[in-house]
Amino acid sequence: MLMKNDLDFAGRIGLRSILFTLTFAIIAFASHSLNASIAVVTGGLLAFINFRLSSKTLKKIINPEINPAVVKGMSFVTFLFRYLMLSVVLYIAIKSGINPFFFLIGLSSVVGAAFLSYNDLKREAI
Repeated sequence: MLMKNDLDFAGRIGLRSILFTLTFAIIAFASHSLNASIAVVTGGLLAFINFRLSSKTLKKIINPEINPAVVKGMSFVTFLFRYLMLSVVLYIAIKSGINPFFFLIGLSSVVGAAFLSYNDLKREAI
């Protein structure tokens, strides 16, 4: 089992967002349908991937050992590519008839995980 100290803060948020997504997917499956569960998982995976890519980009930006001009250019290209891919995935999801309510619940999993992790951050600062 992973301990709290084994993961960095972004890793803990990522792990909790996966747990949130799976929990909400099970609830959606039990109370609605398989399609609702798939929508939650799709939204959660999309949010998780975007969060992980954003955190990796942020770590590169704040690394003092890398030339700031290079990081700025790479970050911009990474940002554009990531949001281009997100828009393609969202377009496909909308066209496939995915349930938007449950898709948004899945997208919200990272936000819920970040709110829960905030208390950990406050405790570590003390």
